[in-house]
Amino acid sequence: MNELLQLVLPQLGLKKEQLKGLRLTRWGHPLPVSSPKLLSEGVVDHLRAPIGDQIYFAQQDNWALPAIETAMSEALWVAQLIKTATL
Repeated sequence: MNELLQLVLPQLGLKKEQLKGLRLTRWGHPLPVSSPKLLSEGVVDHLRAPIGDQIYFAQQDNWALPAIETAMSEALWVAQLIKTATL
């Protein structure tokens, strides 16, 4: 928990008081398998597209790339979408 508070939250520009909850998993399901043309055929864009400014998908599965860095990158991207959404 100390690492989260001291290392991760500051990198995200957040304070402890802003943290409402936390859920981390590491491959709690079968790993997605990447394949050629996921990018060129728009599969990734389709998988990560929000549904009506109400449902957002922030996960490494969007890219078929099981890595914590991918999950964090998607979380930051989705957070920005949510901040600018007209809810």
